[in-house]
Amino acid sequence: MHFDHTPLQVHCVEVAIRIAIFCQNPVRIPNNTAMPCRPGSEQPAQFSFVHGLTNAGFRRPKGLPGSVTIHSTSSLLAGLITDPDGRPMSPSRGQRGSRQYCYYVTRFKPGENRSTICRLPAGEVDRIVIDALVGHLNDITQVDSSTCKIEWQQQVKARAKIAASILSLPKHEQKALLLDAKARVHVTDTSIDVTFGRDQSSSIISTPATPVRRGNELRMSISPYGRLAKDQIADPHLVRLVAQGFAAREQLLTGTAADAIAGYDQKHLDRLIRVSWLVPDIISAILEGRHPVQLTARHLLRCANIPLDWQQQRSFLGFS
Repeated sequence: MHFDHTPLQVHCVEVAIRIAIFCQNPVRIPNNTAMPCRPGSEQPAQFSFVHGLTNAGFRRPKGLPGSVTIHSTSSLLAGLITDPDGRPMSPSRGQRGSRQYCYYVTRFKPGENRSTICRLPAGEVDRIVIDALVGHLNDITQVDSSTCKIEWQQQVKARAKIAASILSLPKHEQKALLLDAKARVHVTDTSIDVTFGRDQSSSIISTPATPVRRGNELRMSISPYGRLAKDQIADPHLVRLVAQGFAAREQLLTGTAADAIAGYDQKHLDRLIRVSWLVPDIISAILEGRHPVQLTARHLLRCANIPLDWQQQRSFLGFS
């Protein structure tokens, strides 16, 4: 039996397919409202039909009001990340003064207990996941070995080329690579696990990380031997505190005033001098950004009982 379909019917089917694909991923619209559109969710998907068509590749119909601009800076892991209890996490933005912050926050169901909320800084989690994606792309065991040698080598080179340029790609292209690799991210109490693939051949890249507080900000404490150790950046406040500590000690020993500590009273200078007592390897770790995330300049300056014994110092400040 043969059916003749009109162009309008064919167009309607294409629209339905594209909307179905669109609904599998959340999208952020200009009013900064994250819309979780996940199949099977108890919460109904709510999104603008015009935004949906635009995101799926259609042009905005003439005569319809409102902006339909889709932000290319939407969160990298929206719809892909779950908290330690297996609940989905959604992007959330906040502002303090002129600085803007982005977090991944547990998404609760209506009436669910909110006492176990998980809230993580998006920037640090995104870096861990991108690093895992680079490792996945550079893993030659993930390339189909059943193909001919020439094709296999071409695939390896292509994956390596993408891995080398991934940091320069815009966020929406990075997310496209994650979706193509069927990536899922699960936060645990001791690590961030990134799974690639959804069958028996799936691979998991785990990065040791523990959520801790750094001042008023929640950050990820990454193991110095973890995947991101090479990417850690020194805390400028800690580095300045170390420099001031040695300047205070030099002023005490020589009596020569130092510009770095000019204007400080004696009580503050006494606190700074204690910083110069630190073990050399702790000083090196601070200067290279390998210190525990929970070690802040404020915490170090307020420590009035830093042990003189080197091993006790390492334990006291979280280095062992």
